[in-house]
Amino acid sequence: TGLEAVLTDIRHDYNGQSQFYMAAWSAGGHLTWQMIFNHPEQLAGAALAASDYAGRGVTSVSSDPSRVNLPIRAFQGDVDIYLVSLNKEWSVALATAQTSGYQNISRVTIPGQGHSPFPDQVLQYFNSLYSSGK
Repeated sequence: TGLEAVLTDIRHDYNGQSQFYMAAWSAGGHLTWQMIFNHPEQLAGAALAASDYAGRGVTSVSSDPSRVNLPIRAFQGDVDIYLVSLNKEWSVALATAQTSGYQNISRVTIPGQGHSPFPDQVLQYFNSLYSSGK
């Protein structure tokens, strides 16, 4: 994918790390889920804020052992105008993850919030992972 080319350049030209944290908001979830399912070994963790999932780019799910404990957290506002469709998409993504052996996946509902990227919650989540050495 285009993202893989960018990652290769960053690692080569700027001594980028082999693993990184990836966050997504709304339609950005498609690419993040693609990385979660296709290349979990490249991720240190993933955060999905009110994110879509339609299986785009996911032709098969990786069997890499890193998928089992990969930290994945979704953040969802309980008054999001897209909540009905996002709940359905989350259910499909969660079922795909669980049947494929992913065990460290969760979703947090943010009361009174709508369709938001939840920057504070995402950064706090990544900071907690980084601080714990994950």
